[in-house]
Amino acid sequence: MVVDISDTSSPNSQKYYPDVSFLPGGILSNHDFRTTKIVMRKIMAKDVVWTMGSTTFETQRLSAREATHPVSLENNYYIGVFEVTQLQWGLVQTGRVAPSYYKNQEDRAMRPVESVCYNEIRTGAANVTTGNPAYDWPADPNPASFLGLLRKKTGIDFDLPSETQWEFAARAGNGATKWGNGACFEVETVPGFRAIVGQRSEATTRHPTATILRVFDWFAQQGLNSSLVFA
Repeated sequence: MVVDISDTSSPNSQKYYPDVSFLPGGILSNHDFRTTKIVMRKIMAKDVVWTMGSTTFETQRLSAREATHPVSLENNYYIGVFEVTQLQWGLVQTGRVAPSYYKNQEDRAMRPVESVCYNEIRTGAANVTTGNPAYDWPADPNPASFLGLLRKKTGIDFDLPSETQWEFAARAGNGATKWGNGACFEVETVPGFRAIVGQRSEATTRHPTATILRVFDWFAQQGLNSSLVFA
């Protein structure tokens, strides 16, 4: 699904494509998909029972915080293929410069918004550690926040992904931490991953048969690239 957020866009005008190969101009070659449009991937998670948490064969695991347990989601959902870029942030926030490392126009357009906190995204309180609890999930976000303005602009109930939605999508969109050919992957082998952790590369997708996502979550409330989700 592709959502137009350009200055001439209108609510509820998203377009659906049967496969990434149908995207006009190619997902990486067409820069609109990281500037004036948001590309969402449908994650088929409904009623899939999978193991959440970190298994012993996964490197850099924190066993005290990542105990394995079976879970399932009640619905399928869409999640952003790319991180939210600085140009996209400015289109939603009416020209406001994104809180990011890169500030000049030449470099920042397709780079992720990496220096933003939960409160600024959802509750509308910028650069603070506590926001307005009236807008905390599961309540609707503050209409003046990034998510509130994005909802108004598109007519779509965008939100930040839950921990479970994030992990299912990060595990190749199948909850199993396997590529499309069934092979297990290690984070360190994912093309472009280290660059994204460095937070200064262009927003990028990962692998043709799976998706690794760096998204904002509750545990680390600052400094991560943010992604979007809606059910």
